[in-house]
This record gives sequence, structure tokens and C-alpha cells, in this order.
Amino acid sequence: MKNLVFTILIAIIFSPLVLSQQADPGQMIITGFKGTSIKDPKIIKLKKLIDRKAIGGVIVFKRNVENKSQLTTLIQYLSQDTPIFVAIDHEGGIVNRLTHPSFNLKTPSPELFCKLSKEKQEKFAGQISKTLKEMGINVNLGGVVDVAPLIYPSSICKYKRCFSDSQERITSCTSVLFDAHKHHQLFFALKHFPGHGSTPVDSHYDLPDITNSHSEYDFMPYFKVVDPNSKFNMVMIGHLMNNQVDPKYPASLSKKHIKKLTHDLSYDGLIITDDLNMGALYTVSKNKVKIATIAAQAGNHLLLFEYLTFDEINRISMGIKQRAKQDDQLTKHIETSSKRIIDALSLNDT
Repeated sequence: MKNLVFTILIAIIFSPLVLSQQADPGQMIITGFKGTSIKDPKIIKLKKLIDRKAIGGVIVFKRNVENKSQLTTLIQYLSQDTPIFVAIDHEGGIVNRLTHPSFNLKTPSPELFCKLSKEKQEKFAGQISKTLKEMGINVNLGGVVDVAPLIYPSSICKYKRCFSDSQERITSCTSVLFDAHKHHQLFFALKHFPGHGSTPVDSHYDLPDITNSHSEYDFMPYFKVVDPNSKFNMVMIGHLMNNQVDPKYPASLSKKHIKKLTHDLSYDGLIITDDLNMGALYTVSKNKVKIATIAAQAGNHLLLFEYLTFDEINRISMGIKQRAKQDDQLTKHIETSSKRIIDALSLNDT
């Protein structure tokens, strides 16, 4: 009898963890999509995936936008009955999907925004967050806190996407936007951790190496802007190589980089990848299932894709789930991510 009990205990201790029914890796996926009308068969199929909780959210691009009324109807349809993340990149300047006059959002670039008076900044920030809230968008991936370099050329800052070369000014300008979004119960994601400012390489096309140009100064906005008492914190991890931190993987796929964010910077909010379709990651793999699995294993809660087919969504979810059967840490992370996602989406109902 004692041997039987001992055998059972050993089996329990060493048996792999199993995902609960509520924890589906698909909930970690945020994807772009095609179409503008709720009558479009592709949109109807997308809604079915959402209601099955096969994905956790969508990101809106120019291809989905005609005018404010149309976009509001589309978002309301997709998010009806099933809470999801609805994200957009609204930085201002050249990164503005909402250019139709009906939006009335002529948002200046971050660089120009930071040169405005505090009063004008607050006016723009209030207008942006109010408009996004009205349409049902609850995530703005617009917080470019990359520090403009004094020496190195920058693929980000040359388009006026950086607020400043001063950490103090970046903190001040970003905080105005962060507070306005928080007031309207929106996530305002800070990006691109650990810092994309000091490289001329565009991660859309190739992998930037910031080993020799990155400094501790690039981390400062994450110390200053993030509110430890807020539930609306989100940080985007960039596709950036720093051999001093991790010689194998870029930050978006790196446990070491994410540990630096969560441990050294004591960050405890949601973590989202930059677009996992970007060319920067081709040096690791062009297999989207593999890339998504590594990103999940690294500690990202949300896996962002500019676009996925319905088949790719299913294969990524199944691939991560299969990997979790042999990886207890990944199983625990999926469970943790699922809870964080549910809690985050419930904030919009309060």
C-alpha cells in the first residue's frame, strides 16, 4: 500500500502541468485583418473567432478605415458580447490612421507635440483619448518613448516620431498623453523597449543591433512614465539586438530582456510584442508558429501580428499549446497571461 501511495505521489509531482479550459494561447494573439464592413464574409468569420475566444484582440490599420461612423460600427460589431483588445497606432504626424475629416484628429507628430505648451498638449491628449474611447478602441500603441540620439542616426526619430533627446521632456510630454488615456480607461503602450532611438536600421526590414549605441539612459522613460498604481500600463518590446544582454535573441523574443524590464525596472503591467511579422525576425525564423512560441516563452502576454490568415491563427494557437505540454513554465505563463488579459478587459466595463 505504501509503495502504491509513493508511486502516485511521484506521478503527481512529475506530471506535466495541463492548461485550464479558460487559458487558451489564442487569447494572447492580437491580429490585423482585412475589410471595413460588418457584412463582409471575412469580418463575419473574424467575429466568430472572437466569440470563440480564438484571439484576444485586433489592431486597426488604414485598410480598415473609411470614416468615423463606419469604423465605430465595425468596432462595435467585433467587440459586442465578447470583450477584446481593439488596438491602433495613433502617434500623430505620419503615424495616423484616422485622417478622414470626420475624426477631426490632426494630431501633431510626437516631436512637434513636445514643443507645444502644456495647455495645448493636454487639449490634444484629451481629444485623442476621447475620440478613441467613443469608437471602442481601448489600446493606443502610440507611446514612442525612444530617446532621440545626439550622435547616431535614427530610423525612428528622423520621421519626428520621437518626442525629444531629453529624458525629462520625454517624460513630461508622454505623461500628458498617458494620463489622458488612463482617464478614459485606455491603455497607452510605451515603446519600443529597450530603446529604438539610437539605430538607423528599420526593424520592419532588418534586425537593428543596439549593442554599442544603447545606454541606461534609454530606460529612463520607463522608470518615470509608468504609474505603478495604474491598471492601464502596457509596454511594447521591440525587435532589437543587444549582445550584452542576450547574444541569441532580440528583445521581443528574449527572456533576459523581459526579465530586465520586470525585475530591474520593477514593471508589472502588460507586455506586448512589436509586430511579429516584421523582417527583423527573419534572422531567427520565418515560421510564425515558431516565432510566436518563442515570444510567449520569453514572457510576452500579448503577441501582435500585422496580419494573420484564419489558418495561421489556428496553427499558432495549436503550436503554442503543443509546446506547453512539454514546458511547464510556458503553461504557467499562458495561465498568467490569460488572467491578466481577462482582468485588463474587465476594466473597460467599470
